Amino acid sequence: GALPARKLGELVTQARDYSFDFYTWKKAFVLKKHYQVHTKTSCPRDGAPLQYRKHLGKAGRRAFFCEVCQRLYHAKEA
Repeated sequence: GALPARKLGELVTQARDYSFDFYTWKKAFVLKKHYQVHTKTSCPRDGAPLQYRKHLGKAGRRAFFCEVCQRLYHAKEA
């Protein structure tokens, strides 16, 4: 999807913050404690079934997400 500039800025800030948290948690061996949806079957926010995709991106990572909570932006909305 096509994120509006404001949302893109928010996403970049959140990703940066999370990367520092991730690094801290990994060094302390507590990373799994902070997983919110990874390998879960229902969304902790609304209880909706989580979707799962394999082999996304160049690294082939797995993704778990809620179609109810996570909005997909389309080009016409940007």
